[in-house]
Amino acid sequence: MDELDLKLRDNIDIFDFSNRSCVIGIDTILLISNKRGNFFYFHKRAKKGLAEAMNTFHVVPAGTFQPRHTGDGWHKYEFSMYKNIMRELGEELLGKEEFEEMTTGMKDVLEVEEIEYYHCLKESGKGNVYFLGMGLDCLTTKPEFLTAMAFRDLESVDFKDNYEGEHFSVILDDESIDNCINNDKTLPAGAVCLWLVKRNMNFFLNQL
Repeated sequence: MDELDLKLRDNIDIFDFSNRSCVIGIDTILLISNKRGNFFYFHKRAKKGLAEAMNTFHVVPAGTFQPRHTGDGWHKYEFSMYKNIMRELGEELLGKEEFEEMTTGMKDVLEVEEIEYYHCLKESGKGNVYFLGMGLDCLTTKPEFLTAMAFRDLESVDFKDNYEGEHFSVILDDESIDNCINNDKTLPAGAVCLWLVKRNMNFFLNQL
């Protein structure tokens, strides 16, 4: 067997984003209240063939910020953190694995029926999205934007697993959050989202 002479990469300045690929991850923890109580959702990324973070746990919805079209000039569709979050909600929890009609026709993600329902909840005051902060992954140095999305008084929740793995609800309390944070398979960005929610628990409980 041939041996490869692999050299370590030179030291880099992690705050110099011109020296490597720095595609941003947007990691959202979903908080929901209904008749059963207050919950957050966690994602087991267990399906084979994932390009990133296979066999880990993460907050949901989460995904890499990416354009929907190969061309330029669609900025009002492309450069919206909120619409990126809602697209990931559709893909990871609402069964919308493919957005071909949006990619080819540049349809507004907020006009997709399943997603429009949750957008209307936000517009009516029954939900909101919060920016928690940002950081760099401790191993990959990937930039991560940390956000939370909260909906209250939901009559029903009909979320679906997708090709990336399966989700499950967890009671929103300090003990459950600590258990997820301390799980060795929880991604760092997800752990920080959880920690920030725990740190501001009273605020989020008031939102629910």
